[in-house]
Amino acid sequence: MVLGFAVAAASAAELPTFRLVFKPDGRFEPQRLEVPAGKFKIELINESDQPVEFESLPLRKEKVLGPGVRSFVVITISGRRIPVL
Repeated sequence: MVLGFAVAAASAAELPTFRLVFKPDGRFEPQRLEVPAGKFKIELINESDQPVEFESLPLRKEKVLGPGVRSFVVITISGRRIPVL
């Protein structure tokens, strides 16, 4: 079990990575992400003092981050265009 987690973590570290920052005033940056088809990682950073939620219904991904928390989601998409944000 521990080995599987280590392999998954190493694999996620090597993926193309895009950053999404949740700001204290309720905005997020960038406001739009353009990503290539395939597998990639979005690093989520909550700079606010409130919990925030990353949610994409088309991608079926959801993550709640507490104040000051950093996390990531790994997403795989085909060549079709899907709005992530």
